[in-house]
Amino acid sequence: MVRAKPRKKIEAVEEVEKPLQPRQCQRYLQRTLAKEFRSIVQGFVSEARNGGCAHMKLAAELLEPATKTSTRKKGTAQRLLEKLGE
Repeated sequence: MVRAKPRKKIEAVEEVEKPLQPRQCQRYLQRTLAKEFRSIVQGFVSEARNGGCAHMKLAAELLEPATKTSTRKKGTAQRLLEKLGE
């Protein structure tokens, strides 16, 4: 009669999460913030109501409309006309 060798128990290997590559970081941050956005804003509002000055300032800055700045530079003719107009 031949006895079988006892099998070794294979322990579950914990899966180690790989660090994100730089190009993946922004996407990961966007997804995470999108999931938690409502609770983040609610936290700012509740702290602002309780008198948190820094939270109130941040809430006021977030409510201001974004201003568009023109990235177009003045041409030579425009600068000359402005100079002559002075």
